[in-house]
Amino acid sequence: MWKVMIVDDEKLICRLVKALVKWDELGMESVATAENALEALELLEEVSPDILITDIRMPGMDGLELIREVKKRCPEIEIIIISGYAHFEYAKNAIALGVGNYILKPINQDELNKTLLKIGERLKEKKHVRKLETANRQATNGDKNRLRKTLLEDLISGRGSFSVGQLAESYYFDCKPGLFRTFILQMDYDPEEYSEASMTVIQEKTQEIFNGCLSGSDLESVFDFVRESGYGVLNYQKQDREYVRHQMREFIKQMDANKEVLGNVELCAQLRAINLTGGNPV
Repeated sequence: MWKVMIVDDEKLICRLVKALVKWDELGMESVATAENALEALELLEEVSPDILITDIRMPGMDGLELIREVKKRCPEIEIIIISGYAHFEYAKNAIALGVGNYILKPINQDELNKTLLKIGERLKEKKHVRKLETANRQATNGDKNRLRKTLLEDLISGRGSFSVGQLAESYYFDCKPGLFRTFILQMDYDPEEYSEASMTVIQEKTQEIFNGCLSGSDLESVFDFVRESGYGVLNYQKQDREYVRHQMREFIKQMDANKEVLGNVELCAQLRAINLTGGNPV
């Protein structure tokens, strides 16, 4: 349900609005009322309303000042202003602040409910658009991750043209000036001791530890497993060389500390440099 907060210095107006709205029919609920702007701002974070209904003229901080502050804190909130004919100039100023809905006094029940219905539809549309945008971002990120993982496969097989431009265009790997390193994490174990499912658990734990060790650093990386071996690519600034080496040692150290998960799996890591110059393949 959409949450509505009502602000008016006249308690009677607050009670009237609550009585006139067909809450269940609109899929809305009244979550708070406030008698002034300062009280409204205190309640704002507590109740997180989707819709604010406010008088345009109130003592102290008036409706326009309230709207400015509310929009700073909650840009997506929908606002309805209540205005008398004598204060219609204030309503025009409120519209300039991004308020698209106003009701003139005396409040008409039909007009009030139609306005809230329209806002409800607008909120539904915004929610739908956000869901689509999230789904598109997730799909795009999934495609990027798949392409970035093909970089590892092409490195292993010797396929591909590894220039700065090619890395960005073909693999979504944003290679910046600095050092470009590949590494191999060899996992030696007895296949009779470990099922495919257990190795999947070990590999996922390894990726989790790797990502934890390298998170927070200003580098571009990709790391994944191809069969029993882990392959990774790192790109970082020259001044971060010692930091990266330290974190890679920390990665191996943490892997050793997780022997209860790994069991009889021995690790061997090799770090190799590849020089990239401009847009020319190397």
